[in-house]
Amino acid sequence: MLMTVQRYPCSREESPRRTILLVEDEPFVREATVHILQSAGFEVFPAADALEAMHLYDQLGRRADLLMTDVGYP
Repeated sequence: MLMTVQRYPCSREESPRRTILLVEDEPFVREATVHILQSAGFEVFPAADALEAMHLYDQLGRRADLLMTDVGYP
């Protein structure tokens, strides 16, 4: 299946909401999701688990526009 994603402008002036903290434990799903979101113009910070996500969140100055995780995350 081929997916196409419309790219949106990412300058802070046009759209201040563009940072996504992605928590996904499956490497293939994480990498594919990062690729799709980045190709759509988002800045993505991937983490493999909750501990890594909390560390990234601190590095981001406790600012992320969206937290994306598994529904059934352990």
